[in-house]
This record gives sequence, C-alpha cells and structure tokens, in this order.
Amino acid sequence: ALHLLCRNKSSENLTAALQILIQSGIDVNARDKNGRNALHLLCVFNSSENLTAAIQILIQSGIDVNAINKWGRNALHFLCEYNSSEKLTAAIQILIQSGIDVNAINKWGCNALHVLCEENSSENLTAAIQILIQSGINVNAKDLDGC
Repeated sequence: ALHLLCRNKSSENLTAALQILIQSGIDVNARDKNGRNALHLLCVFNSSENLTAAIQILIQSGIDVNAINKWGRNALHFLCEYNSSEKLTAAIQILIQSGIDVNAINKWGCNALHVLCEENSSENLTAAIQILIQSGINVNAKDLDGC
C-alpha cells in the first residue's frame, strides 16, 4: 500500500495517508521487484505541493535514503530525472541534508548531475545544478560512454 500511495501523482491527502500507514507499522524500507523503495517512487511520480513534506515524513520514519534499485539508482537519481516541478530544488536539498550520496553512480556510471542535465527540463534546472555542485558532486565524473 505504501508503494502505491507514493505512486499517486497528486493526492491532497498524501501526508495524512503516509502518517496513518507508518503509524500502523508498515515497513518503510520494503522494496518492489525492481528494488525501489517508497522514497524512490515518490521521487518518480509525485510533483505535488506535498512532495517535500512527504519526503521528510519518510526520512523521519527511517527510510534508507541511500537505498539503490537493481540498476544502482538512488532517490536523487530518480528526483533529478523525473521531477520538473517547482519543488525540485527543495526536494534535492532535503535529500542532501539527510545524507544521500550525491556521487552515487548508477549501472551506466551516471551520477545525479548526469541524469539532471540529460533528462530534466525544469525551470529550476540551473538552481538544481548549483545545489549539486555546492554539495560536492563530481562535475568531472564520466559515465560508461565517456560523457
């Protein structure tokens, strides 16, 4: 149920529903068949006003911010690829403040900066790049294609 809730694109009741599930003892670190946890799915599917509050609830509930899926992607990879909302920069900052590895690389050798620059068309793109750089991301990292 937690994974499905986090896939819900725009639930106005997202934070309240998260609290109910968590208080009921749901395993926040459960993974789907692809190794994704609820935070991964939230970062892929949710661009609502509740995004940052929902991320904070999951983190406060003990979700592993550095969990990776079977392709080596962490929540920051997913957020930088799929979220073009006005909440992008605030969400990135929350993940960084919570200890996410900004230099984690996926199966293709890409860090979050690679993914952001290739996939994201947000109005906040330059601000997001600056946040990642200020957080120590390796701007000279090369993916498996040498890019």
